[in-house]
Amino acid sequence: MQQDPAYRTKVKVCYKQLRKQLEGQLLDFDARGVASLLHAAAKLGGCDPNLRAQGLWGDLLHVSASLMEEFSPMQLAMLGFNSQGMANLLWSLAKLGYCPSREQLGCIITASQALLPKASPQDLSLSVYSFAVLGVKLPEAWWGCFWAASGRCIEAASSQALANMLWAHARLRKVPPSQWLLAFLPCLQQQLPRCSPQACSTVLWAAAQLKLQQLPGAWLDSILARVYQQLPDRECGPQEMALAVEALQQLQHKPSSKWLERFYAASQPRLPSFSSKQLAATLAALGSLSPPGASPPPAWAAAALAAVSARLATLNAPGLCEVMWGLCELRLVPERELVQRYMAQTAEKMHLMNGPMLSRTLRTLVRFGQAPNAAWLALLADESHYYLSSQ
Repeated sequence: MQQDPAYRTKVKVCYKQLRKQLEGQLLDFDARGVASLLHAAAKLGGCDPNLRAQGLWGDLLHVSASLMEEFSPMQLAMLGFNSQGMANLLWSLAKLGYCPSREQLGCIITASQALLPKASPQDLSLSVYSFAVLGVKLPEAWWGCFWAASGRCIEAASSQALANMLWAHARLRKVPPSQWLLAFLPCLQQQLPRCSPQACSTVLWAAAQLKLQQLPGAWLDSILARVYQQLPDRECGPQEMALAVEALQQLQHKPSSKWLERFYAASQPRLPSFSSKQLAATLAALGSLSPPGASPPPAWAAAALAAVSARLATLNAPGLCEVMWGLCELRLVPERELVQRYMAQTAEKMHLMNGPMLSRTLRTLVRFGQAPNAAWLALLADESHYYLSSQ
């Protein structure tokens, strides 16, 4: 619905009218009112950057941060602002992609930490998930309060709440303490029958990122079984598919040929919708997971090459390496025109590559049977020398 131009136009008009009516009155809002307004605006506007630019978000954020700084958690509670209000505020900022300033974040984190002990599993999950979406580095004191609060109510958490908690830890590269994990994982295993494909792929990816496979219990086998049962199907989108195969690659868990056939069939019509990052992760993972000498179905191969061609200019340096190496491992040979564009893109981004990436870029061209020109080789030699001399 948010993608409909007529809908976006109506929302823009609504925002302009709302901001005009609120002008001069925002300071009269209490914390709960600000959070509720942000929450409603986020649900209405989603992540449309044109709507975020209207200026309402900055006004609301300034007022909310000021309130966090002005009032203690007890005073906020007396004003009707509780852990749910905080979770809604954080979710709204994450939904809008609006990261507060350092000073504002400090006030919000402090207030959030004070509200954690009385938070529900849903509010705890939403809070840590939102901070992770925004890429906020949380202090150790906040994490300690979160682990203590969630540990007391983890058994009441829903499957999606558990998935969001684990994803947030992986996204922020924060390995939880073993005591928390040993309480968390059995609850997760019990909730697996109720996990959606999105939750299952998220959990598997997070577990791989955090390197949890060495922990005791049959929880990983249960997750894998659920993933192989659920994915891919009609409910799975590019995100679920990319996360699942990337996790399987990191866990070094080879799926069956039958499952790979299902994956190819389900992902083929969705390949044009894969983001650059999802496409790179998927091709790199499939190249590693496929049996030696095996190639994907011709129709999937054609769709993958078309998707790579369409996304090539938007790939970052690691993405370029992953995408083209994935094609090599899948025994897919692109047309000469695509390889020439690949060389041009790598020349532009070679200064961002490390040693292994430089090596893989050259090996990719060799495997494609394409000889780089003298200027490209000279650039590779310069970047390789710079990399080696800096080690």
